[in-house]
Amino acid sequence: MSQANIPNITPQITLTRDEVINLILSSIAMQELGLSHIINTEAEKIQFALGTLPGGSTTPATFPEIIQINQNVRETLKEVVKTEWVLQNKMDSLKVFLGPESGVTGPTGSGGGPTSQSYANLAIDTQCVPPLGLVNLVLPAPSDLYGLNFNGTNTITVVTSGLYYIDWVITLSSCQPIPTLFSLLINGAPFSGTGGHAASGILASSRIGLLFAGDTIQISNRSDTQRGIQSAFAANTAGHLSIVRIADNGLV
Repeated sequence: MSQANIPNITPQITLTRDEVINLILSSIAMQELGLSHIINTEAEKIQFALGTLPGGSTTPATFPEIIQINQNVRETLKEVVKTEWVLQNKMDSLKVFLGPESGVTGPTGSGGGPTSQSYANLAIDTQCVPPLGLVNLVLPAPSDLYGLNFNGTNTITVVTSGLYYIDWVITLSSCQPIPTLFSLLINGAPFSGTGGHAASGILASSRIGLLFAGDTIQISNRSDTQRGIQSAFAANTAGHLSIVRIADNGLV
């Protein structure tokens, strides 16, 4: 049997370095957006079983059915966590290229900043958040912030206008009053909110939108009373706020 013949294909790749980085960041953003929908679906599955989902069944599931649903949700979230690790490693690998492009020194041109994209990876630790209060954020390392300003407590300020992907997750303490509502704030106004009807669990949401220099980004408790956020197994594991600039002027 003869060997397979491979045509002499010589494609001309015209993508620039920055365009390739934008495409990779966009792929991460799209995957994170899909995972947030999966997490929200699993939360609604539990609410439906408990009869607390608005517009859902008014007949709660039996105890064996609840145990089975809980097991199914656990298995799904395990796969979500695995994917999150892959995306985190992908993002960490990309950080190497998020800097000024190096090469042969050319003629001096007009002044300008680095071509890297702005990003922030902030952690959330155990805390109690009053009604309409802001969630405190933690910067794990200086390398987790580039091209954005962080006030050291609860606010990120945009430096460069562009299309941004924002992903956030918080873990509620047990025995919370219900319902619970947290929201992302842009310039103090709700931009991406999510709620839950369980006494504990995870709230998560992702959004892509055009932001301008000077815009502020925060997470707020929009519930009517104080809510608690609890780290799962170590400090600064109660959630995260991830921000990345993926394009200029809303166009990749």
